[in-house]
Amino acid sequence: MNNNRQYPKTPKEKRVYGSFFQCPFCRVSYTPDQFDVLESSARGVLYVVECLKCHHTLFGSFFFTDEGMSSIGMLTDFTKEDILKFRHKAPISADELLLLYEQWQKVK
Repeated sequence: MNNNRQYPKTPKEKRVYGSFFQCPFCRVSYTPDQFDVLESSARGVLYVVECLKCHHTLFGSFFFTDEGMSSIGMLTDFTKEDILKFRHKAPISADELLLLYEQWQKVK
């Protein structure tokens, strides 16, 4: 990783990286080499990036349509390893969630 360069520098980089490529928590700009691509296809890219200042993780995707490119992201306390571990697991069912709630009520 090259930590000698601060992004964005040129007007083109400011347009490309802009405020979209800042940590939504502390507003520090990400550098391109901080992004880890988890999955890539002709339809889009699934990525994760960790802020070097506050250590929050942004998990997101870029996807391409006939109209252009869109993106969605989620700020999380998961690490890259957590995301890789849990991303293909089955979702939690409503019954499991209710059971967890009931267990918490017993602890109170």
